[in-house]
Amino acid sequence: MPSVTIKHIGCLLTGDASRPLRDADTLYVEDGVVRQIGGPAQDAELVIDARGSTVAPGLIDAHTHPSFGEYTPTQDATHWIRNYLHGGITSVVSAGELHVPGLPLDHPDPQLFKWLAILARRTYAAPGPWGARVYAGTPMVTPGMTERDFDDFQREGIRLVKFIFYPFKDAPAGEAESYVRWAHARGIRVKIHSGGVSRSGVSQMAGVEIMKRLRPDVVAHVNGGPIPMPLDEVLDGLRPRALQRRQLPDRDADDPPRPRSGRAAPTRHRQRHPERNGRAAARHAAQRRLCGVGVRRPPRAGRLLRHR
Repeated sequence: MPSVTIKHIGCLLTGDASRPLRDADTLYVEDGVVRQIGGPAQDAELVIDARGSTVAPGLIDAHTHPSFGEYTPTQDATHWIRNYLHGGITSVVSAGELHVPGLPLDHPDPQLFKWLAILARRTYAAPGPWGARVYAGTPMVTPGMTERDFDDFQREGIRLVKFIFYPFKDAPAGEAESYVRWAHARGIRVKIHSGGVSRSGVSQMAGVEIMKRLRPDVVAHVNGGPIPMPLDEVLDGLRPRALQRRQLPDRDADDPPRPRSGRAAPTRHRQRHPERNGRAAARHAAQRRLCGVGVRRPPRAGRLLRHR
């Protein structure tokens, strides 16, 4: 990979919420790693004149369903990954290669799903002509897998497994918990499809009880989808982890929102529709319960750049 220098940067975004902007107009990259931010422009094999443009870290799409190459059978389209790249997405993460035509989703075969994930992992491991990085090979766990299968996942460098077609009601008792334990013992994260049924029509619904039982690392579609879980169940499942992670004191759901200076009085529309205002207050209280702090809307990008 050639060394790269970007000069004459107009605005440098860091991706760090605590320090979103960096006062620098040059960037030096070597072996795919940013080695220098700011300072004199370094000699490099490739020099890019940004001409005052904004430079930002690449975006990550953490939930995609690749199949092979850049073909997506569901939309019968090609070149979707390089189109992602043109939109600023430089990395995509597979949530399962479940769109492969003819895949028996209603009668999942553990060995078929295992080797499909390994095949995807190997075919996307090397950089492709699409430019973006693809983290593919996410096994969809099914009844009948063994700990030896998880050894194979670890050996192949697989980082994520997913519950989506797993029949929680009919599967052997304790098997799903064993899968989570085996995955975590090998440094593999666990993802679960929650809420409604996917477009396949055969995915298994997983509510808050299953989420609390398995304690997965990632819960997909928890905030939406065709049949999302009720908000109070979502908060019930997520709040203990959030409070432990942030180490914030507990807060009563009925606490009034913190006053803000310069807040406008309720409009006539709000006075006319108290039920809507009540729903908004309930949502705000739920957010405060989860995070332990008031939720503030981030400033618009235009304002952010004017005050840099």
